[in-house]
Amino acid sequence: EGAEAPPAPPKKKTDEQVALEVLELALQFEAKLKEKLPEVALLLGSQSTSDVTAAMDAVVTAHSFDLEGARPAAILTLVFSKEPTIKERALTAAQSVWLKMGSAPGRGNASLAQAVGTAAGLLELVGEASLAELTSLEEVLAEWQRAKILPASLTNVLWDVLQGRRPELASADDKRGALSLLNMAAIGEPQILRDKLELSIATLKNADLALARHGCVALQRIAAAGPIDAKAAKAVIKSLEKILVSAPKTEAEGDEWYATAEQAVGTIYALSESPEPLLTSVLRKMGAALTPEGQASEGGEEMMDANALSRLLFLIGHVALKTLVYFEQCKKILDKRRAKLL
Repeated sequence: EGAEAPPAPPKKKTDEQVALEVLELALQFEAKLKEKLPEVALLLGSQSTSDVTAAMDAVVTAHSFDLEGARPAAILTLVFSKEPTIKERALTAAQSVWLKMGSAPGRGNASLAQAVGTAAGLLELVGEASLAELTSLEEVLAEWQRAKILPASLTNVLWDVLQGRRPELASADDKRGALSLLNMAAIGEPQILRDKLELSIATLKNADLALARHGCVALQRIAAAGPIDAKAAKAVIKSLEKILVSAPKTEAEGDEWYATAEQAVGTIYALSESPEPLLTSVLRKMGAALTPEGQASEGGEEMMDANALSRLLFLIGHVALKTLVYFEQCKKILDKRRAKLL
């Protein structure tokens, strides 16, 4: 009679309660992983190869699960590692993140939707990457192209984006990014650009100076791989002269003009047989535009456009530098010819 009653059996948890507990544990686990991601990122700079490769695997896995704070772009700089194992793993990791079409034979027949999705991911990366990451991405794409990993369907989509044929990727930044990616891939195979020479030339006639800058880079890479038709080269130089002489219409264009002018001068030296007289003419026209007619101060002295003067001085300095480099290259060519004759 005095014995205690046995404890009541625990109530069985409902499916909803179990699900809530699992979700709570999962959220706690996710929070812990997010907390440790900065420490994982630091391991990418470790002196230990095993630490670096393990950190790369962790970053790629975190990104595949859309874990907040996972930045696989940090892996890109490892492509310049002197350790072959790290470089190879970095290329493989980058491929698994941004090039999701695989590397099996027949990858060129991948669906258009896959190609557009891959292009969108790469364009997003170009828009968010730092300068160091962009430089590393350039090396990655060149390596992919040398290894024939980049599918033709992807490059075709990038050309479509440049021409405005993809409504889902139709912004100005998308067009610039598409040509930038094609320029990167062309380091591994310049024929990518040579096959679409007319599209690179067309970018110079666009009002978008940033796009024209990427077009100049494309033309320089085309010229480095082989001569360009004289008629096409003449059309390019005429467009470049217009870009250099024309005054920017907005403050944003004014800021972009300097980077575009730098590439434009480089393209003129790459294509023209006599760049000095052409650029001398450009500088004279820019000098004449410093004091527009009808603008005078109260004292009768001519007013000078400060922005135009800044552009002129910048171009004078850059042309002088490129001329010295050009003379040095000419001297090397003459020395080689002289050595063959002796």
